Amino acid sequence: IVRDEFSNDLTRLTQASSKLADWYERSNQQEKEVWQLEMTVRTIRNQTGDDGALQIRTLRDLAAAYQRLDLPVEAEMNVYNATVDALNEASQINRESVTPDPVLDAELQIEIGDVHNLNGESREARRSYTQAWQILTEAQADTDIFETFFDTPTQIGLINLPAIFPEDDETRSAGKRNTRGR
Repeated sequence: IVRDEFSNDLTRLTQASSKLADWYERSNQQEKEVWQLEMTVRTIRNQTGDDGALQIRTLRDLAAAYQRLDLPVEAEMNVYNATVDALNEASQINRESVTPDPVLDAELQIEIGDVHNLNGESREARRSYTQAWQILTEAQADTDIFETFFDTPTQIGLINLPAIFPEDDETRSAGKRNTRGR
């Protein structure tokens, strides 16, 4: 409907397509989500040849959608490669733009590193993280930006585990009897 109504308005087309992809994600239809995002990338390329910001955002969404796919083990390598390819393409579009954003490029390299890490490719992950660090160093990024990406991890929430044995003697003795056989 949006395509028929606003065929020349790339922003509206992309917004409608992204909204539909989001709905597919929420309704657990991963294959349709991926298809919709791939179609959006093609639409952006066909309409403008290369609208950087829209295409980068869509490629990042597509990479995340690839990671959510629930596929058999034998297809995991294809998903891994497609994810890395989408993020590398987004990074390349950023670098080739009129005003490349080094922070965005570093962020994309970190996302690529995370994908490598999740797939057991620690050497490739380290290479991507190092590249992100070099990009930020060359751009003379603020310390805050470095800390955002490379600071010591922090605990997200404080989890207080419940006491295993209440303070009364009867429960404590029962607990000791149950653990002796282990």
